[in-house]
Amino acid sequence: MPALVTPFTDAGELDLESHRHNLRALAAVGIHGFLIAGSTGEGAYLEPGEREELIRAAREELGRRPFLLGGVVAETERAARAQLAEVEA
Repeated sequence: MPALVTPFTDAGELDLESHRHNLRALAAVGIHGFLIAGSTGEGAYLEPGEREELIRAAREELGRRPFLLGGVVAETERAARAQLAEVEA
């Protein structure tokens, strides 16, 4: 289950089209689970709501079939709960 790199545009916004492309390409070679916003380092720097956008885009692209694990990286319990709510969406 690979940790996906989160692609960004030159303007620093999420590049959801590239994110979907990466998901399709990996699913096509038989990957059945993905870690999103996790251990590639950017998880701590995502803005509120961006985790949810990444998870939602993955579900729209691949449906309910693959296992998705969402990274939660926070300094406080309150921030961790907010991030958890995003990945549970």
